Amino acid sequence: MKKQEKTQLHLWAESEAEKVGFQIKKILYQAGYYLKNNVRNIIYDGIFNNQPAVLKIYDDPRMSIEPISLEAFHKHNISKVLTAPELYKFKIIAFIVGLSWQPVLKLD
Repeated sequence: MKKQEKTQLHLWAESEAEKVGFQIKKILYQAGYYLKNNVRNIIYDGIFNNQPAVLKIYDDPRMSIEPISLEAFHKHNISKVLTAPELYKFKIIAFIVGLSWQPVLKLD
């Protein structure tokens, strides 16, 4: 399989990860839109604050408020059964561009 060239989104993710101390191990997932080389989101496996974590970064033509929704969920959720991953940190550039750092989900 031919190795894919890094896009602007890959380079931005690496730069942002370095700024906050997120150590990228590998890409878990990425998706494109319209054309294969038009990457719209990437999910990285890595380490953040000495804990297994994922970095989700996106530049998507659709509006995304996932980190805001997750933050609101944690603020109001009182259930011990219905839970969601913690949100370590996030940064929204615009509602179509942003990134978030979350712990790896552990399934028992």
